Amino acid sequence: MEGRTPLMYAAAMCGMPATDSLCFDILIDSGAGEHQTDLEGYSAENYRRMPRLIDLRQIQGLNRYPMDLGDQYDKMIYDRDIHSLQNLVINGDYDKIENRIFPPHSRD
Repeated sequence: MEGRTPLMYAAAMCGMPATDSLCFDILIDSGAGEHQTDLEGYSAENYRRMPRLIDLRQIQGLNRYPMDLGDQYDKMIYDRDIHSLQNLVINGDYDKIENRIFPPHSRD
């Protein structure tokens, strides 16, 4: 997601209080690219120092397989049904999709 590497996610996780850096250290020892940047220009070190740059709760929600399409609103998002989603907003029903996680493949 967002051009991030496994090292970046491991860096964010080990930057959280009461966590260890085992995954991060294993990736570094295995030659993971420390200086690589994501689409926003952040490196693993940026995520290690400021783990809040990644919403780890959202990421955990995206890492489910198989993906549960949930209800009709989740299906609209998954199918990229722009017309139906626009109608929801226009009709004042934005609250039905406001807190949904949009899967990476639903983005432009």
